[in-house]
Amino acid sequence: MSQEALISSEMTTGQDLAELTTLLKSALLDAIRLHSSAQADTVEQIIRLSKDAHQDGQQHSMQPLAARIDRLSPQEVAAVAAAFTAMLTLENLAEDVSSKLRAEDAAREGLDALVGSTTGTVQALLRGGDFPGGGEWGKPCSPKAVSAALEQIQLDLVFTAHPTQVMRRTLVRRCQAMRALLLQLHRKALVPLDREDCLQQLRMLIHLCWRTDEVRRKPLTPVEEMRSNLSYVQESIFPAVPVFLRRLNKMLVEAGLSEYPLSKSPFKFSAWAGGDRDGNPNVTASITRKVVLTTRIEAVTLYIEKVQELMWQLSMWRATPEFLSYVERSEQRFFRKFGNSQAISDMRCARGYTAFYEELPETEPYRLILAEVRDRLWDTRAALNSWQSKGGRMPSSLQQRLPLHEGSLAALEYEGPFTCKHQVLESLLAIRDSLVACGDALIADGHLTDLIRQITVFGLAFTPFDIRQESSRHTDAMDAITQFLGLGSYAAWNEQEKVTFLARELGCKRPLLPASFLAEVRGERSTETSSESKPILTDDVREVLATFATLSELPLDSFGTYIISMAEAASDVLCVRLLQKEFGVSNPMLRVAPLFETLSDLKNAPTSMRTLFSCEQYRQHHVIGRIQEVMIGYSDSGKDAGRLAAAWAQYETQEKLVEVAKEFEVELIFFHGRGGTVGRGGGPVQLAVRSQPAGTIQKGRMRVTVQGEVIERQFGDMATACSTIDTYIGAMLEAELREPAPVKSDWRALMRELQQKSCDAYREIVFGNPCFFAYFRDVTPSAELEQINIGSRPAKRRKVESVAAIRAIPWIFAWTQTRFNLPVWLGVGKAIAVARDSPDQWAILQDMYHNFIFFRVFVDLLEMVFAKSDPDIAMLYDAELATSEESRAMGSMLKMSFLETQTLILTLAGHDDLLHGLPQHLNLPDRCKARWMEFDAQLKKRIHLRSIFITPLNLLQVRCLRATRSAAKAGLASAPVQSAASMATRTDLGLMEDSLLLTVKGIAAGLQNTG
Repeated sequence: MSQEALISSEMTTGQDLAELTTLLKSALLDAIRLHSSAQADTVEQIIRLSKDAHQDGQQHSMQPLAARIDRLSPQEVAAVAAAFTAMLTLENLAEDVSSKLRAEDAAREGLDALVGSTTGTVQALLRGGDFPGGGEWGKPCSPKAVSAALEQIQLDLVFTAHPTQVMRRTLVRRCQAMRALLLQLHRKALVPLDREDCLQQLRMLIHLCWRTDEVRRKPLTPVEEMRSNLSYVQESIFPAVPVFLRRLNKMLVEAGLSEYPLSKSPFKFSAWAGGDRDGNPNVTASITRKVVLTTRIEAVTLYIEKVQELMWQLSMWRATPEFLSYVERSEQRFFRKFGNSQAISDMRCARGYTAFYEELPETEPYRLILAEVRDRLWDTRAALNSWQSKGGRMPSSLQQRLPLHEGSLAALEYEGPFTCKHQVLESLLAIRDSLVACGDALIADGHLTDLIRQITVFGLAFTPFDIRQESSRHTDAMDAITQFLGLGSYAAWNEQEKVTFLARELGCKRPLLPASFLAEVRGERSTETSSESKPILTDDVREVLATFATLSELPLDSFGTYIISMAEAASDVLCVRLLQKEFGVSNPMLRVAPLFETLSDLKNAPTSMRTLFSCEQYRQHHVIGRIQEVMIGYSDSGKDAGRLAAAWAQYETQEKLVEVAKEFEVELIFFHGRGGTVGRGGGPVQLAVRSQPAGTIQKGRMRVTVQGEVIERQFGDMATACSTIDTYIGAMLEAELREPAPVKSDWRALMRELQQKSCDAYREIVFGNPCFFAYFRDVTPSAELEQINIGSRPAKRRKVESVAAIRAIPWIFAWTQTRFNLPVWLGVGKAIAVARDSPDQWAILQDMYHNFIFFRVFVDLLEMVFAKSDPDIAMLYDAELATSEESRAMGSMLKMSFLETQTLILTLAGHDDLLHGLPQHLNLPDRCKARWMEFDAQLKKRIHLRSIFITPLNLLQVRCLRATRSAAKAGLASAPVQSAASMATRTDLGLMEDSLLLTVKGIAAGLQNTG
């Protein structure tokens, strides 16, 4: 599918969205009216008042709407907040279904939306020259070069534990069920009774949502976060993998390229929930152990089901002589292990198999081999369950017994549990080879190949876990070791002293870790029997060391990278490598990635990495495969310096790191820690990849975080998962082979000047103005967000009241709620205004906007943020919640800055109004321009229609904040809801507190952004 076709299909409009929205909202109002006609009337009245306040796409007087909301009783406030939150959730659902229906319409015309982006990129690369998506593609690429580039892509999508999904998992699942019903209603020519059944199920689900408490009453645990993320893998991504790869293979063959190898995958999936302990005391070594074993158990359980499905399918008797010899050897293994046929049947009956537990005939060779695979998978699960319940070190049955290149099909003895994915694949690939040789390739390419693809991607680990910890915690642990050994205070040493010590110890065969430390960490040393047995270690140090002990005890394929947050120096990486060595993490050690987050850390990153690579011990023995991973932080750098300064620092840092790595013949994998919002580096996938510096996606390697609500948006169902993967693969293939445009020297010079001026302007207000933090606490729900229970991690790094102590997610989240989005634009206007006053700089700035994709994407995303913002709504928060004249004055000053920045952005873009103008970086043919303008108008219309439902929630939120803060000042508190009875008897204060949380969820749903 060409990019032009994709653009055209995405811009198709129709009545389906309006019809879907009307259907869903009418059903919701019916559900409300069923229990209270008065509540339904109130909701409809507020909708009418809000429409009046937003007539003709313009905002009119809010007074009638605000007055009506002020007259609501606490019970009515709760009902209206719940109703408008539900309506915005249903609006999101309608848009999602409408988008899928348009994609299916395109597919009926021969445009495969599941691999559309990759198809368009492949076609453009083979063709070369001008490209409808913008710019030059250079000379045509050969099919061989395109195939080679595609085969080396290694995309790792990492599901994090960042708390940005405000909707309860129960309600997310109901939305998924409603999505399936709506698609069924529109896809099939249903007979009237079947159609009514679907509609009745839809009404029931909406009724269930309305009657379910949407407030999460207790904090999530890390294990719950893991299970939530894992559900997307099980329900959406696992079935999507073979579908995408099958479509990809078909497209490649039709384009004259090589088939995609069965032994490879261009993508994988990793996880953080249960491994990310940065600032989260709830993630401990025991939690990491639990999530690893639980995930492996879930993977094996899924494979058992899939293998049994294959047993039903592969009933053929024709097989190659080689395969029949494997079958004979399998039977011999079973007889030696279990005895006779009856004993084997009894064993399988005892395991609860639902089919194929009796003796299988020798005329079904494939089922005989699959039966052994199923038995060994069952053994694997049983061993994992036993290990999880009993604790201790890895059972011998799960320890890897054979080098990976040796097979087990010809083994003499039954080997029990699988210890690596290659052992499972060996049997499946042997079945496939035999089927193909016997003329049954059509069967081999079906469910069998699908399972081979799935096991290749997910293995026995399913989703490997990264470990993340803050650098200072490792420093404290190493300091405890050196002080105990009488070597001095590691924490007090300078960087060169640390590097010298760590490099020496990495090359030393003698252990550094005191035996008493190891015994205490592993619980082998009593701390209660005498005064001499008191704990040596502090709780924090013991927990850090316990993490490394756990890593040494668990299967290493369950782990990805050890990430060091707030990394500042080479010693941060060397320290983690040494701690791995001391605890016996080997074959291989976990790759260690420094995470550079603040502006100063980003700027110092090239120097830190040069120092690291200059350490010969590290470079020669600890850079696995000559590949070093580096993580770039988008959230904290933005909070630290403002979005513009942070974005340019991230760009230049990556360029400089590539240069440093080349000096030492090391290749880099960049791990991009992007959030869902623009303020945390979010944005459309293709634009994010396309705006990366040239040469930073080396050999197709890249890791990217997927966080919170973005997981649902990008992987909520199989089709969406395929589309997301396709977008990434197409963009990465383009980055690998498309000729990059050079960055002009005058662009760089101006960007550095803009960076400095925007950073100074941002910091002058956020960190330099003594009134700012009080203003932030006054006019945003930042303090109240800490009660929303959307994650297991505390909202603050430290228990102090400052911007620096607040995490980036609640920082962005709070400003998003008031629709001011301050962190995204603050400082930008000041910088651009200086350039505007210089004709030469303004000319360069316009040249950058039209020809520098990085800057163009930055400006266009900023314009989109302005379109979603509303300073008048933010001023309502100021008027009602500011507690001092200084705060009110600051609000007025910031509103003026907002409007000035917005005007400058529109002038730079050459637009008369927000979202009004053709994107010049997409050099569209004439036939697409009208569709783009129509799409632009529809987008503005959707933003306007959403505002009708978001604005009442903002007004409700202001009222709830006023009430709850007033109660807190008076020393009043509501009783926690602990039962259905207490839910029904909530006090007025309790209702207002719950309503506040509902408005947070509703505004987030309406803006489709949290943090």
